[in-house]
Amino acid sequence: VKAEFNYGTGININSLDKNFTFLGGVNLEVSPTFTISPSAILKTDFNTGSYEVSTLFTYDEKYFLGGSLRASNAIDAGIMILGLNTLESKNLRIAYSIDFVTSGRSAKSPTSHEISIGYKLFSPPPSASPIIRTPRFRF
Repeated sequence: VKAEFNYGTGININSLDKNFTFLGGVNLEVSPTFTISPSAILKTDFNTGSYEVSTLFTYDEKYFLGGSLRASNAIDAGIMILGLNTLESKNLRIAYSIDFVTSGRSAKSPTSHEISIGYKLFSPPPSASPIIRTPRFRF
C-alpha cells in the first residue's frame, strides 16, 4: 500500500514511494590511540539507488578527520569533515563539514557548509545483580 497525504483539499498532492536504507560500519582500532571507521549507506526503492561511502580517522578519541563520496549513477559529491570531542569526558562533539557538489551544479551551490554540535549523555551505572541464594551452592 502506497503512503499518501491528504491536506484537506480532496486532492492527493504528495505521495511517498517505499524506500529502503541499508547502513553498515565498523571501528578498527589500529593502535591504542588511532581508530579508522569505514562505513557505507545504500538507499534504494529497487528501481533507482544511491550510495555513500565514508571513512573517519580518530586520534586519541579526541580529534577526527574524514571524507566521504556520495553517488547515484556518477559521483554526486565529495565531503570532508573535521572535528573534536571536547570536555574531559569527550562527550561534547563539535564538527565542521563541507560538501563539494559535482553534479547538478546549475540547480544548487557548488559547496555547502555544516557546523554540528552534539552531546553524548552519560550511561546510567549498571545496577547490581541480586544475590540468589540456593542450598546447592552455599558459601
